Amino acid sequence: MDTPATTTKPSLWGKIAAISIVAIVAFTLISQRRALTGFVRNWEDFSDGSPVAKQLRDVNDVVQYILLHRDDVSLVVYDVGDEANGVYLNADRPRPLGASVTLQLLAAYAARAQRGALQADEPVSVDEWERFYLPRTDGGAHDYALSTLQAQGGGAGGRAPLDELVHAMMRYSDNSAADYLMWRIGREQLAALPAELGMPQEEAPLPFAGQFLSWQNSQLRDTPATLLKRYQGMGSERYRGHVWSLFQQLHDAPGRSAAEKARLEEDGLTLRLREQAELGRTLGVRGRAAAYAGLMARIERGELAGADRAREALSWPLQNPEISKQFDQIGTKGGSLPGLLTSVYYAKAKGHERTRVLALFLERLPIAVWLHLMQSFVHQKLELKLLTDDAFLARMRELVAN
Repeated sequence: MDTPATTTKPSLWGKIAAISIVAIVAFTLISQRRALTGFVRNWEDFSDGSPVAKQLRDVNDVVQYILLHRDDVSLVVYDVGDEANGVYLNADRPRPLGASVTLQLLAAYAARAQRGALQADEPVSVDEWERFYLPRTDGGAHDYALSTLQAQGGGAGGRAPLDELVHAMMRYSDNSAADYLMWRIGREQLAALPAELGMPQEEAPLPFAGQFLSWQNSQLRDTPATLLKRYQGMGSERYRGHVWSLFQQLHDAPGRSAAEKARLEEDGLTLRLREQAELGRTLGVRGRAAAYAGLMARIERGELAGADRAREALSWPLQNPEISKQFDQIGTKGGSLPGLLTSVYYAKAKGHERTRVLALFLERLPIAVWLHLMQSFVHQKLELKLLTDDAFLARMRELVAN
């Protein structure tokens, strides 16, 4: 869920979009490359799909990749109010979401803040925020979010407004902020959240820290393959219960929590990138591109309680003057795990009468392809073109239909 450092200078749009996926967490090359042993361990994974990665130079190359790997891609793009002329590729196929699932959390927070169940200006102890933080699992997203807050004069007295945690979750993909919010909302209310949001077929959010600890913790001795088989045998509900149990221990068992954090501080995740990719793809929270595009449309149109607060958290790219020259409105949330990239947007480009929504979910990406996209942002250039170029959107509709 984090992004590796780039060796070439990205475009402005790439820089902006990169921040939105700066996280997703726990699985990233940054944490893997902190040690030579990690680099050696992943050497073969780095070359997986390398010839294909070298061919992804521009938007047209990404289009061709999508057309050649349709089974691994979901794409939904349409103008709100003109859904019939949109692009729909595997729109209702569930895929792993990474941090894009936090759009549900944002909507839940906004609604509860509006009715007073949560207070946006409530001071939250940084220690309580960090109770759910697992070192070296988020590519530095939490540290960056906290240091940025402090540099702006926030975090005084070891406390931060709840609203700042929500911004850290959306802008920087701070998983510990998301997990804190899940803790506050509670397991039962989270289970009911998809239905509350009008998307009952979707899976509810699941604590990130609990998921990571289900993959690797100080008491596990199984190989990743054996572990995956065991979890699949549990069934979805039992596995989710196991994740919540591990998550609960971070709050209620200080000794166990300290041991896990010390282990990760020392070694980070020692799973290979391919192993992380398979665990994340198979066990992670899943969702449909059509449902998440629709959720963005409802937020943009103000059809959900607290939608104005949700839009404010999503529209941070407009703070950049060059982005504000291209768009009257834009909101975005992305996700990234090894082998997985997800993006969801609403946007109203300059000169456009309607708001356009987009959801692009890519899975089973070879590791070299995933790394290349994270460094080059070329898939985000495709997203930008789909959001702003009507002729290109029409062309994409024809290509997908054939």
